Amino acid sequence: MKRYANIALIVGLLLFLYSFVNFSLNQLWDWVSTISLIFGLVIGGLGIYYRLQVRQKKFSKKSIQYGANSLLSSVIVLGIIVLLAFITNRHTARADLTAKGLYSLAPQTKSILHDLDREVNLYAFYKKSDEIRAKDLLDEYAYRSNFIKYEFIDPNKKPQIARRYGVTKYNTVILQCGTKRETVTELSESNLTNAIIKVTRELDKVVYFTTGHGEKAIDDDGPQGYKTAVEGIRKENYQVKTLNLAQEKKIPADCSVLVIAGPKSEFFKAELDSIKKYVEDGGKLFVMIDPQWKPGLVDFLKNYKIEVGNNIVVDASGVGQLFGMGPEMPLVSKYEKHDMFKDFNIMTFYPMVCSVKPSDKGESGFSTVTLFKSGPRSWAETDYMNSKVEFNPDKDMKG
Repeated sequence: MKRYANIALIVGLLLFLYSFVNFSLNQLWDWVSTISLIFGLVIGGLGIYYRLQVRQKKFSKKSIQYGANSLLSSVIVLGIIVLLAFITNRHTARADLTAKGLYSLAPQTKSILHDLDREVNLYAFYKKSDEIRAKDLLDEYAYRSNFIKYEFIDPNKKPQIARRYGVTKYNTVILQCGTKRETVTELSESNLTNAIIKVTRELDKVVYFTTGHGEKAIDDDGPQGYKTAVEGIRKENYQVKTLNLAQEKKIPADCSVLVIAGPKSEFFKAELDSIKKYVEDGGKLFVMIDPQWKPGLVDFLKNYKIEVGNNIVVDASGVGQLFGMGPEMPLVSKYEKHDMFKDFNIMTFYPMVCSVKPSDKGESGFSTVTLFKSGPRSWAETDYMNSKVEFNPDKDMKG
Protein backbone atom coordinates (compact mmCIF):
# COMPACT_ATOMS: atom_id res chain seq x y z
CA MET A 1 0.00 0.00 0.00
CA LYS A 2 2.81 2.38 0.93
CA ARG A 3 4.51 1.67 -2.37
CA TYR A 4 1.51 2.74 -4.39
CA ALA A 5 0.95 5.77 -2.19
CA ASN A 6 4.50 6.95 -2.88
CA ILE A 7 4.08 6.41 -6.62
CA ALA A 8 0.80 8.31 -6.60
CA LEU A 9 2.37 11.24 -4.74
CA ILE A 10 5.26 11.50 -7.19
CA VAL A 11 3.11 11.10 -10.29
CA GLY A 12 0.57 13.60 -8.97
CA LEU A 13 3.29 16.14 -8.23
CA LEU A 14 4.86 15.71 -11.67
CA LEU A 15 1.52 16.13 -13.43
CA PHE A 16 0.69 19.16 -11.30
CA LEU A 17 4.02 20.82 -12.13
CA TYR A 18 3.78 19.91 -15.81
CA SER A 19 0.40 21.65 -16.18
CA PHE A 20 1.99 24.98 -15.26
CA VAL A 21 5.18 24.35 -17.25
CA ASN A 22 3.07 23.68 -20.33
CA PHE A 23 1.05 26.86 -19.70
CA SER A 24 4.26 28.89 -19.31
CA LEU A 25 5.73 27.56 -22.56
CA ASN A 26 2.58 28.02 -24.66
CA GLN A 27 1.29 31.21 -23.00
CA LEU A 28 -2.16 29.63 -23.18
CA TRP A 29 -4.06 27.27 -20.91
CA ASP A 30 -4.85 24.39 -23.28
CA TRP A 31 -6.52 21.03 -22.76
CA VAL A 32 -3.21 19.32 -21.91
CA SER A 33 -2.65 21.68 -18.97
CA THR A 34 -6.22 21.14 -17.79
CA ILE A 35 -6.02 17.34 -17.91
CA SER A 36 -2.57 17.32 -16.28
CA LEU A 37 -3.78 19.54 -13.44
CA ILE A 38 -6.91 17.48 -12.80
CA PHE A 39 -5.10 14.13 -12.84
CA GLY A 40 -2.26 15.57 -10.79
CA LEU A 41 -4.61 16.74 -8.06
CA VAL A 42 -6.64 13.51 -8.06
CA ILE A 43 -3.68 11.13 -8.09
CA GLY A 44 -1.68 13.21 -5.62
CA GLY A 45 -4.69 13.45 -3.32
CA LEU A 46 -5.10 9.68 -3.37
CA GLY A 47 -1.41 9.29 -2.56
CA ILE A 48 -1.73 11.55 0.47
CA TYR A 49 -4.84 9.73 1.61
CA TYR A 50 -3.24 6.28 1.48
CA ARG A 51 -0.03 7.52 3.08
CA LEU A 52 -2.06 8.64 6.06
CA GLN A 53 -3.56 5.16 6.24
CA VAL A 54 -0.21 3.43 6.38
CA ARG A 55 1.69 3.32 9.64
CA GLN A 56 5.35 4.15 9.62
CA LYS A 57 7.58 1.08 9.60
CA LYS A 58 11.27 0.72 9.95
CA PHE A 59 13.36 0.59 6.81
CA SER A 60 14.05 -2.86 5.56
CA LYS A 61 15.40 -4.50 2.51
CA LYS A 62 11.90 -4.87 1.22
CA SER A 63 11.11 -1.18 1.68
CA ILE A 64 14.32 -0.26 -0.15
CA GLN A 65 13.21 -2.47 -3.00
CA TYR A 66 9.85 -0.71 -3.02
CA GLY A 67 11.66 2.61 -3.10
CA ALA A 68 13.70 1.54 -6.12
CA ASN A 69 10.57 0.36 -7.90
CA SER A 70 8.88 3.64 -7.03
CA LEU A 71 11.77 5.61 -8.49
CA LEU A 72 11.75 3.50 -11.66
CA SER A 73 7.99 3.99 -12.04
CA SER A 74 8.40 7.73 -11.61
CA VAL A 75 11.07 7.83 -14.31
CA ILE A 76 8.77 5.93 -16.67
CA VAL A 77 5.89 8.30 -15.95
CA LEU A 78 8.16 11.29 -16.48
CA GLY A 79 9.21 9.86 -19.83
CA ILE A 80 5.56 9.46 -20.82
CA ILE A 81 4.87 13.08 -19.84
CA VAL A 82 7.82 14.33 -21.91
CA LEU A 83 6.57 12.29 -24.87
CA LEU A 84 3.08 13.75 -24.38
CA ALA A 85 4.54 17.26 -24.39
CA PHE A 86 6.40 16.52 -27.62
CA ILE A 87 3.26 15.22 -29.32
CA THR A 88 1.02 18.06 -28.16
CA ASN A 89 3.60 20.61 -29.22
CA ARG A 90 3.08 19.38 -32.76
CA HIS A 91 -0.66 18.75 -32.55
CA THR A 92 -2.11 21.36 -30.24
CA ALA A 93 -5.73 21.96 -29.29
CA ARG A 94 -6.29 25.38 -27.79
CA ALA A 95 -9.01 26.77 -25.56
CA ASP A 96 -9.37 30.19 -24.00
CA LEU A 97 -10.33 29.88 -20.33
CA THR A 98 -10.01 33.56 -19.44
CA ALA A 99 -13.19 35.18 -18.11
CA LYS A 100 -13.32 37.83 -20.83
CA GLY A 101 -12.10 35.64 -23.69
CA LEU A 102 -8.85 37.56 -24.03
CA TYR A 103 -7.35 34.96 -26.35
CA SER A 104 -10.50 34.11 -28.32
CA LEU A 105 -11.01 35.17 -31.92
CA ALA A 106 -14.36 36.45 -33.13
CA PRO A 107 -16.53 34.01 -35.13
CA GLN A 108 -16.10 36.14 -38.26
CA THR A 109 -12.31 35.96 -37.96
CA LYS A 110 -12.44 32.19 -37.49
CA SER A 111 -14.63 31.87 -40.58
CA ILE A 112 -12.26 33.99 -42.69
CA LEU A 113 -9.24 31.98 -41.55
CA HIS A 114 -11.08 28.70 -42.17
CA ASP A 115 -11.85 29.74 -45.74
CA LEU A 116 -8.33 30.91 -46.60
CA ASP A 117 -7.02 29.17 -49.70
CA ARG A 118 -3.73 31.00 -50.23
CA GLU A 119 -0.69 31.70 -48.11
CA VAL A 120 -0.46 34.99 -46.23
CA ASN A 121 2.93 35.94 -44.79
CA LEU A 122 3.09 38.25 -41.79
CA TYR A 123 6.30 40.09 -40.94
CA ALA A 124 6.15 41.53 -37.42
CA PHE A 125 8.77 44.24 -36.84
CA TYR A 126 9.22 44.18 -33.06
CA LYS A 127 11.99 44.44 -30.53
CA LYS A 128 12.74 41.11 -28.90
CA SER A 129 11.43 42.36 -25.57
CA ASP A 130 8.08 43.35 -27.14
CA GLU A 131 7.41 40.19 -29.15
CA ILE A 132 5.29 38.58 -26.44
CA ARG A 133 2.69 41.34 -26.85
CA ALA A 134 2.00 40.23 -30.42
CA LYS A 135 2.83 36.55 -30.23
CA ASP A 136 -0.39 35.48 -28.50
CA LEU A 137 -2.55 36.98 -31.24
CA LEU A 138 -0.37 35.78 -34.12
CA ASP A 139 -0.28 32.29 -32.63
CA GLU A 140 -4.08 32.19 -32.64
CA TYR A 141 -4.19 33.15 -36.32
CA ALA A 142 -1.53 30.60 -37.26
CA TYR A 143 -3.34 27.92 -35.27
CA ARG A 144 -6.62 28.60 -37.09
CA SER A 145 -5.12 28.39 -40.58
CA ASN A 146 -2.10 26.63 -42.05
CA PHE A 147 -1.99 29.40 -44.66
CA ILE A 148 -0.95 31.98 -42.04
CA LYS A 149 2.83 32.20 -41.60
CA TYR A 150 4.55 34.78 -39.46
CA GLU A 151 8.01 35.74 -38.29
CA PHE A 152 9.42 38.42 -36.02
CA ILE A 153 12.04 40.80 -37.36
CA ASP A 154 14.03 43.33 -35.34
CA PRO A 155 14.38 46.36 -37.65
CA ASN A 156 17.56 47.44 -35.84
CA LYS A 157 19.24 44.10 -36.44
CA LYS A 158 17.91 43.72 -40.00
CA PRO A 159 17.48 47.28 -41.32
CA GLN A 160 17.68 46.15 -44.94
CA ILE A 161 14.47 44.12 -44.54
CA ALA A 162 12.76 47.02 -42.80
CA ARG A 163 13.69 49.33 -45.68
CA ARG A 164 12.43 46.79 -48.21
CA TYR A 165 8.97 46.88 -46.61
CA GLY A 166 9.01 50.60 -45.87
CA VAL A 167 8.92 50.08 -42.10
CA THR A 168 10.01 53.15 -40.15
CA LYS A 169 8.89 52.28 -36.61
CA TYR A 170 8.55 49.38 -34.23
CA ASN A 171 5.36 47.36 -33.70
CA THR A 172 4.49 47.29 -37.40
CA VAL A 173 3.12 44.18 -39.11
CA ILE A 174 3.38 43.73 -42.88
CA LEU A 175 0.98 41.28 -44.56
CA GLN A 176 1.87 39.91 -47.98
CA CYS A 177 -0.17 37.69 -50.28
CA GLY A 178 1.15 37.43 -53.81
CA THR A 179 1.70 40.97 -55.05
CA LYS A 180 -0.68 42.54 -52.53
CA ARG A 181 0.66 44.09 -49.34
CA GLU A 182 -0.96 45.73 -46.31
CA THR A 183 0.53 47.49 -43.29
CA VAL A 184 -0.85 47.28 -39.73
CA THR A 185 0.60 49.80 -37.28
CA GLU A 186 -1.87 49.19 -34.44
CA LEU A 187 -2.10 45.46 -33.88
CA SER A 188 -5.59 44.24 -33.02
CA GLU A 189 -7.83 41.42 -34.20
CA SER A 190 -10.02 43.82 -36.17
CA ASN A 191 -7.10 45.48 -37.96
CA LEU A 192 -5.35 42.19 -38.65
CA THR A 193 -8.45 40.46 -40.02
CA ASN A 194 -9.30 43.42 -42.24
CA ALA A 195 -5.77 43.42 -43.63
CA ILE A 196 -6.03 39.70 -44.42
CA ILE A 197 -9.28 40.34 -46.28
CA LYS A 198 -7.66 43.12 -48.31
CA VAL A 199 -4.62 41.11 -49.41
CA THR A 200 -6.64 37.99 -50.28
CA ARG A 201 -9.70 39.54 -51.92
CA GLU A 202 -9.38 39.56 -55.70
CA LEU A 203 -11.94 42.29 -56.32
CA ASP A 204 -13.12 45.11 -54.07
CA LYS A 205 -16.77 44.82 -53.05
CA VAL A 206 -18.91 47.92 -53.45
CA VAL A 207 -22.21 48.73 -51.72
CA TYR A 208 -24.38 51.26 -53.57
CA PHE A 209 -27.06 53.36 -51.84
CA THR A 210 -29.74 54.78 -54.13
CA THR A 211 -30.41 58.54 -54.06
CA GLY A 212 -32.94 60.90 -55.59
CA HIS A 213 -36.04 59.70 -53.71
CA GLY A 214 -35.48 61.17 -50.25
CA GLU A 215 -33.55 58.13 -48.99
CA LYS A 216 -31.55 58.18 -45.77
CA ALA A 217 -28.25 60.01 -46.37
CA ILE A 218 -25.04 58.05 -45.89
CA ASP A 219 -23.14 61.13 -44.64
CA ASP A 220 -25.81 62.25 -42.13
CA ASP A 221 -24.78 61.58 -38.52
CA GLY A 222 -28.19 62.58 -37.12
CA PRO A 223 -30.84 60.20 -35.73
CA GLN A 224 -32.23 59.54 -39.22
CA GLY A 225 -28.85 59.39 -40.94
CA TYR A 226 -26.83 56.35 -41.96
CA LYS A 227 -23.33 57.67 -41.34
CA THR A 228 -22.63 55.29 -38.45
CA ALA A 229 -23.94 52.31 -40.40
CA VAL A 230 -21.83 53.22 -43.42
CA GLU A 231 -18.72 53.53 -41.26
CA GLY A 232 -19.40 50.01 -40.01
CA ILE A 233 -19.72 48.74 -43.59
CA ARG A 234 -16.43 50.36 -44.54
CA LYS A 235 -14.71 48.75 -41.57
CA GLU A 236 -15.72 45.43 -43.10
CA ASN A 237 -13.65 46.39 -46.17
CA TYR A 238 -16.53 47.34 -48.44
CA GLN A 239 -16.51 50.48 -50.52
CA VAL A 240 -19.66 52.58 -50.21
CA LYS A 241 -20.99 54.72 -53.05
CA THR A 242 -24.24 56.45 -53.97
CA LEU A 243 -26.23 55.83 -57.13
CA ASN A 244 -28.85 58.00 -58.81
CA LEU A 245 -30.58 55.59 -61.17
CA ALA A 246 -32.43 58.37 -62.98
CA GLN A 247 -29.05 59.71 -64.11
CA GLU A 248 -26.99 56.53 -64.44
CA LYS A 249 -29.73 54.48 -66.18
CA LYS A 250 -28.19 51.17 -65.07
CA ILE A 251 -26.60 49.59 -62.04
CA PRO A 252 -22.77 49.43 -62.20
CA ALA A 253 -21.17 46.05 -62.82
CA ASP A 254 -19.13 46.27 -59.60
CA CYS A 255 -22.24 46.55 -57.40
CA SER A 256 -22.13 43.85 -54.72
CA VAL A 257 -25.27 45.04 -52.92
CA LEU A 258 -27.84 47.69 -53.87
CA VAL A 259 -29.43 49.38 -50.86
CA ILE A 260 -32.73 51.29 -50.99
CA ALA A 261 -32.96 53.03 -47.60
CA GLY A 262 -36.36 54.52 -46.76
CA PRO A 263 -37.36 56.38 -49.96
CA LYS A 264 -40.01 59.08 -49.61
CA SER A 265 -40.98 59.34 -53.28
CA GLU A 266 -41.71 56.85 -56.04
CA PHE A 267 -39.14 55.25 -58.33
CA PHE A 268 -39.62 55.78 -62.05
CA LYS A 269 -40.55 52.75 -64.12
CA ALA A 270 -37.19 52.85 -65.88
CA GLU A 271 -35.44 52.74 -62.51
CA LEU A 272 -37.50 49.76 -61.38
CA ASP A 273 -36.73 48.02 -64.67
CA SER A 274 -33.01 48.50 -64.03
CA ILE A 275 -33.37 47.09 -60.51
CA LYS A 276 -35.38 44.14 -61.83
CA LYS A 277 -32.71 43.28 -64.39
CA TYR A 278 -30.02 43.57 -61.73
CA VAL A 279 -31.86 41.18 -59.38
CA GLU A 280 -32.70 38.66 -62.08
CA ASP A 281 -29.05 38.66 -63.17
CA GLY A 282 -28.09 37.53 -59.68
CA GLY A 283 -27.63 40.89 -57.95
CA LYS A 284 -28.31 41.43 -54.24
CA LEU A 285 -30.95 43.96 -53.18
CA PHE A 286 -31.58 45.31 -49.67
CA VAL A 287 -34.80 47.33 -49.33
CA MET A 288 -35.89 49.26 -46.24
CA ILE A 289 -39.38 50.77 -46.37
CA ASP A 290 -40.89 53.09 -43.76
CA PRO A 291 -44.60 53.01 -42.84
CA GLN A 292 -46.85 55.10 -45.09
CA TRP A 293 -44.93 53.68 -48.01
CA LYS A 294 -45.27 54.41 -51.69
CA PRO A 295 -47.17 51.68 -53.57
CA GLY A 296 -44.83 51.49 -56.57
CA LEU A 297 -41.93 49.91 -54.69
CA VAL A 298 -44.28 47.70 -52.66
CA ASP A 299 -45.86 46.33 -55.85
CA PHE A 300 -42.36 45.75 -57.22
CA LEU A 301 -41.46 43.57 -54.22
CA LYS A 302 -44.58 41.44 -54.72
CA ASN A 303 -42.89 40.09 -57.85
CA TYR A 304 -40.39 38.42 -55.52
CA LYS A 305 -42.98 36.97 -53.10
CA ILE A 306 -42.56 39.71 -50.49
CA GLU A 307 -45.64 41.37 -49.02
CA VAL A 308 -45.22 44.70 -47.21
CA GLY A 309 -48.15 45.72 -45.02
CA ASN A 310 -49.69 49.20 -44.79
CA ASN A 311 -49.45 49.25 -41.00
CA ILE A 312 -47.21 49.84 -38.00
CA VAL A 313 -45.97 47.01 -35.79
CA VAL A 314 -46.91 47.56 -32.14
CA ASP A 315 -45.35 45.69 -29.21
CA ALA A 316 -47.50 45.66 -26.06
CA SER A 317 -45.15 43.48 -24.01
CA GLY A 318 -43.79 46.49 -22.14
CA VAL A 319 -40.18 45.33 -22.52
CA GLY A 320 -39.28 48.34 -24.62
CA GLN A 321 -40.37 50.66 -21.83
CA LEU A 322 -37.59 49.22 -19.66
CA PHE A 323 -35.18 50.77 -22.14
CA GLY A 324 -37.06 54.05 -22.42
CA MET A 325 -38.91 53.06 -25.60
CA GLY A 326 -42.58 52.93 -26.50
CA PRO A 327 -44.83 50.24 -28.01
CA GLU A 328 -44.10 51.52 -31.53
CA MET A 329 -40.60 50.06 -31.18
CA PRO A 330 -41.00 46.24 -31.25
CA LEU A 331 -38.44 44.00 -29.60
CA VAL A 332 -36.89 40.95 -31.29
CA SER A 333 -35.03 38.43 -29.15
CA LYS A 334 -35.32 35.23 -31.21
CA TYR A 335 -33.98 34.69 -34.71
CA GLU A 336 -34.55 31.97 -37.24
CA LYS A 337 -31.75 29.56 -38.07
CA HIS A 338 -29.65 31.34 -40.67
CA ASP A 339 -25.95 32.01 -41.28
CA MET A 340 -26.67 35.71 -40.84
CA PHE A 341 -27.54 35.16 -37.18
CA LYS A 342 -24.97 32.53 -36.30
CA ASP A 343 -23.61 33.29 -32.80
CA PHE A 344 -25.91 36.33 -32.66
CA ASN A 345 -28.02 36.46 -29.50
CA ILE A 346 -28.51 40.17 -28.87
CA MET A 347 -31.94 41.80 -28.52
CA THR A 348 -32.76 44.29 -31.27
CA PHE A 349 -35.37 47.05 -31.54
CA TYR A 350 -37.07 48.38 -34.67
CA PRO A 351 -38.58 51.88 -34.39
CA MET A 352 -41.67 52.60 -36.50
CA VAL A 353 -41.69 49.60 -38.82
CA CYS A 354 -44.36 47.99 -40.97
CA SER A 355 -44.96 44.27 -41.35
CA VAL A 356 -43.15 42.19 -43.95
CA LYS A 357 -44.08 38.60 -44.69
CA PRO A 358 -43.66 35.94 -47.38
CA SER A 359 -46.27 35.76 -50.11
CA ASP A 360 -47.42 32.93 -52.35
CA LYS A 361 -47.84 35.35 -55.22
CA GLY A 362 -45.04 36.48 -57.47
CA GLU A 363 -42.72 35.14 -60.12
CA SER A 364 -41.51 31.55 -60.01
CA GLY A 365 -37.85 30.95 -59.31
CA PHE A 366 -37.86 33.09 -56.17
CA SER A 367 -38.44 32.01 -52.60
CA THR A 368 -38.69 33.92 -49.33
CA VAL A 369 -37.27 33.13 -45.91
CA THR A 370 -38.36 34.68 -42.61
CA LEU A 371 -35.36 35.82 -40.56
CA PHE A 372 -37.10 36.93 -37.36
CA LYS A 373 -40.51 37.85 -35.95
CA SER A 374 -41.82 40.28 -33.37
CA GLY A 375 -42.98 38.91 -30.02
CA PRO A 376 -46.29 37.16 -29.22
CA ARG A 377 -47.76 40.34 -27.68
CA SER A 378 -47.25 42.38 -30.83
CA TRP A 379 -49.46 43.03 -33.84
CA ALA A 380 -49.54 44.99 -37.08
CA GLU A 381 -51.81 47.99 -36.43
CA THR A 382 -53.69 49.10 -39.55
CA ASP A 383 -55.51 52.02 -37.92
CA TYR A 384 -52.27 53.67 -36.82
CA MET A 385 -53.58 57.22 -37.36
CA ASN A 386 -56.07 56.71 -34.52
CA SER A 387 -54.95 58.09 -31.15
CA LYS A 388 -56.17 54.93 -29.42
CA VAL A 389 -54.18 51.94 -30.62
CA GLU A 390 -55.59 48.49 -29.84
CA PHE A 391 -55.62 45.07 -31.42
CA ASN A 392 -58.54 44.42 -33.76
CA PRO A 393 -58.63 40.75 -34.84
CA ASP A 394 -60.74 41.61 -37.89
CA LYS A 395 -58.19 44.03 -39.35
CA ASP A 396 -54.87 43.65 -37.55
CA MET A 397 -52.32 40.87 -37.97
CA LYS A 398 -51.11 39.11 -34.84
CA GLY A 399 -47.35 38.99 -34.20
